[in-house]
Amino acid sequence: MIATGEVDLDHEYTDSRPPLRPGPYVMISVSDTGHGMDESTIEHLFEPFFTTKDMGRGTGLGLSIIYGIVRQSRGHIWVYSEPGRGTTFKVYLPQLEGTGSQKVETESLAGTTDRGSETILLVEDDQALREMLTRMLTSAGYTVLGAATAEEALAIAEAKPGFIDMLLTDMILRGGIDGIELSRQIKAQRPSTRVLLMSGYSESLVEESSESANAPELLEKPFSSAQLHRKVRTVLSKPS
Repeated sequence: MIATGEVDLDHEYTDSRPPLRPGPYVMISVSDTGHGMDESTIEHLFEPFFTTKDMGRGTGLGLSIIYGIVRQSRGHIWVYSEPGRGTTFKVYLPQLEGTGSQKVETESLAGTTDRGSETILLVEDDQALREMLTRMLTSAGYTVLGAATAEEALAIAEAKPGFIDMLLTDMILRGGIDGIELSRQIKAQRPSTRVLLMSGYSESLVEESSESANAPELLEKPFSSAQLHRKVRTVLSKPS
């Protein structure tokens, strides 16, 4: 699957990825449903001469050349993959002034309506990302209950008195329960809880692995703070 789009990368995203600068970018996304990669393979993916192919079947230069071209263009490549579930590459290239169908403006949470006071159960097995998302949401007024696994999230949901307004969970979680199954179990306990999935895979690939008629809302990684707040507010505003 190949997709394109326009995105605005904010300081929260670019500050941890120097020399990437905040601003408008053109995004090219390529996703497959192949074998996928483990973390150790991803770590070496763009190194010259690194390859997982058999001897004589690859030089290991293709991705390193692409990486060099993108970086020389002041761009960025983001990779998401899980063994057995496929891979997504997203290439971000700076958008030139005066191009595109419309000017992408830098969005700020201040002065917008993308704030709330609801309680959100956040499930993300990457600790750094979980902490960053918690900061983003609490700064907008939400109460965040953090969990690293589906099992931990279910225990929190069972013990928590009062409402949990939203389940915000990564689709792929370590252990036997993924985000879609977790959302089903949470909804069985708390039917009024809204669900928002996060995934590095594209929306259509996610829909293929869920019941399309009842597929939860999806927020594609990576996303900016403004995109997170806008999507959370949209889902919370829908009838339970």
